[in-house]
Amino acid sequence: MELVRLNDYRTFMQDNAAAFIDRHHQEHLDSDALRERTVLHLVEAWEVPQFMAGRLADLAMSEPRGIPEIPPGSLRATVTTAFK
Repeated sequence: MELVRLNDYRTFMQDNAAAFIDRHHQEHLDSDALRERTVLHLVEAWEVPQFMAGRLADLAMSEPRGIPEIPPGSLRATVTTAFK
C-alpha cells in the first residue's frame, strides 16, 4: 500500500514538474537554468524535498513531449509545404 502511495506522489509531482517546464521552457535558452527553476518551484510551491525535486525535474525533462501536429490544409501547413 505504501509503495502505491509513493508512486502516486512521485507521478503527481513529476507531472507538476512537466507542466512547469511546458509553461516556462521558452523563457530559458539554457536547460540547466530551466532545471534549477523547476527544482526551486517544486521545493517552494509543493514542498518537495530538495533531493527528490532534482530527480523529478530530471525525469520530467527527459520525457518526450509531443510537438503538436500541423493540421492538413491549415495555412501553416500550406506555407511549410510550399517551401520544402
